[in-house]
Amino acid sequence: MELANYLKILEKRKWIILLTALITTAVVAVIVSRLPPTYTASTRLRIVPFGITTPDYGAYVYFERLANTYSDIVTSDLIVIQAEEQLNLDELPPFTLEVIPQTELMRLTVTDTDPLRAQLVANTLSQLMVQQNESLFASDLSGVRSELEIQIDQAETELNELLDERSRLENTIPRDNQRIADVDRMINTLQARYDLLLTSYNQAAIQQLTRANALTVIERATVPTEPEGPRVLRDTILGAVVGLAGGIVLALISERRNPRFYNAPQIESLIRAEIAGKIPSIRRGFQNNVFQGDQSAAEAFRRLRANLFAGTKDVPPRLILVTSAIPREGKTTVAINLASAIAQNGRKVLLVDGNMQQPTLDRRYRLPNTSGLSSVLKDETRLEDAVQPSLIPNLELLTAGYAGGNSAELLHSVGINELNKRLLSYYEVVIFDMPALLASTDATVLAPYVDGVLWVIDSEKVDQRVVEFARDQLDGVGAEVIGIVSNRVTKDESFNWIKYYRVRARYGKQYAEAQMKAKAKASSELEKSNGQAKTQAHPRIYQPSMFNPYDPAKSSPFEPTRANPKYVPPFPDDEEPSAHADAVPVEPSLPFEADDDTLVETDKLNLNHRGEAES
Repeated sequence: MELANYLKILEKRKWIILLTALITTAVVAVIVSRLPPTYTASTRLRIVPFGITTPDYGAYVYFERLANTYSDIVTSDLIVIQAEEQLNLDELPPFTLEVIPQTELMRLTVTDTDPLRAQLVANTLSQLMVQQNESLFASDLSGVRSELEIQIDQAETELNELLDERSRLENTIPRDNQRIADVDRMINTLQARYDLLLTSYNQAAIQQLTRANALTVIERATVPTEPEGPRVLRDTILGAVVGLAGGIVLALISERRNPRFYNAPQIESLIRAEIAGKIPSIRRGFQNNVFQGDQSAAEAFRRLRANLFAGTKDVPPRLILVTSAIPREGKTTVAINLASAIAQNGRKVLLVDGNMQQPTLDRRYRLPNTSGLSSVLKDETRLEDAVQPSLIPNLELLTAGYAGGNSAELLHSVGINELNKRLLSYYEVVIFDMPALLASTDATVLAPYVDGVLWVIDSEKVDQRVVEFARDQLDGVGAEVIGIVSNRVTKDESFNWIKYYRVRARYGKQYAEAQMKAKAKASSELEKSNGQAKTQAHPRIYQPSMFNPYDPAKSSPFEPTRANPKYVPPFPDDEEPSAHADAVPVEPSLPFEADDDTLVETDKLNLNHRGEAES
């Protein structure tokens, strides 16, 4: 997945992230603010590694092992139990032992709500560590010293015996020189052995003393005066960071369980069709006819109409089924306005309500639903009697009627083919507004009998797994999806350009009407006066204070040219016409409507006025 998709996931699931972060931050802040103040007391101890004269990697490894040994000693049950007994405590407060970097020192830290108790525990633990170290190394070398003492005593005894024997040989007559020489050699050998044993004994004693003093306390703990915690601000910020990270994880997990759509290629790849149109969120009150005021949506439906009936297509679709994966994705609104757009294009259109379980068109258009599609399929009503007219030219309606629970059987009957043939003989385009694919089987049943399915999707409402399951329903009957309508699109730059040109077209038409009225008024004034009226009407000497392109009463009869330095454009490019305080817009003949033909007529009218002014 691309980084952009991850960012879109986080944007889509931002409420999960924000709520998780806020809840975590609030919980941490409440807990930390209610904690009692804590105090920290610490002692420092020095480690003197025995037998190390030159620092090297081996010395570093030995020191690290020695520090780990002391850490295990201080946390052992022997030390903890002794400390609890000496201090008469049921449980020791939390404590840590850490090595101070780049030194031979360790720091023993105790944290407690009572500062005096923190000091006592720190000093007691450090003292017990030193005592344990002394007893440990003393017991290790005590056996060596005892063995050396035995050997030394034995050597002394043997040496004294040899000295006594030599003394006797010296006083014996005749002297046994050979024996005296042998005794002398034995005395020298035994003397050397004795000296070696004595040296080893002294070294063992020194080593025992040195190892016993390898751990010493160099700084005892004092009573802390300032509390160390809790740090409300720090802990709250840390809680917010943890909550934010947890929210991101929850958002990704939620996305994995319900994967959403974040771009058009995802939708096209899963449905295996191209997006034929993008419909913005329709303004309230214009869902049944966007052409009465919602210009962005109206232009979007014109684009959809153009894509479906492009001139490059060999056979444009005539039987179109409009559906969606789940209910409330806006398929009925799309079907109604698409039918209106096609009808405005001059094609004769029939809009059929295929939702016979929950009819919709009769409520939208306020029509009776006594007879409809179900009645025609049951041969209870003639098609000509069931079809009802609408207020839109070239558009007729066929309500659903009531199927009584067997709508799928009616659509699967032999009569549906005959009905389609009859409809195509009367109408150029037939649009079926069907139920959602996963809500009813009606759309799946009818899909093979039409030219194509127009799939309406609201990417904010439906996820990928649901759409994939709905697509499998259509694949099972061999239906063809001729296009996708991305409904309720909130971010699309093309809608901004639609609004821009529609605003200019609307006020351009109003300006043209104002110019015509002003010209007629000026002509009547010129007939009454041939002097001052002609001078005021000339485009080169008009009074700027008397000219207002939005008020017919103050408009010049001719449009001033851009060569005039006092030229005032009808509507500046950088602001809306309503920004003028003295603007009095003229009501258009069609409310908020100006199609492409209106733009062309407006341009012609402006050109004619400009030509008359220049002449």
